[in-house]
Amino acid sequence: MRLSYASLVKLNAQENEAVLRMLSMLSRDHPARIAFQHGADPMAVLHLIEHDEVTEAVEDIWLAAYHRRLQQGGASGPQRLGG
Repeated sequence: MRLSYASLVKLNAQENEAVLRMLSMLSRDHPARIAFQHGADPMAVLHLIEHDEVTEAVEDIWLAAYHRRLQQGGASGPQRLGG
């Protein structure tokens, strides 16, 4: 099984809570919300979200986690998906 780089960026507790808050804007039975609650990486559920503001917020949280990881000794990295 090949892991994506996105799945290697682990959210800290604060970032995880921020994603949960954003996903709480979606219905309880929304596929993205269920997938994240079962351990899916936030970047892996973005394609399931139709709300642009939620998608952007989740992406921003992940990018913050990525930059935190870089500061701890990482590599070159991704840019915002939308541009």
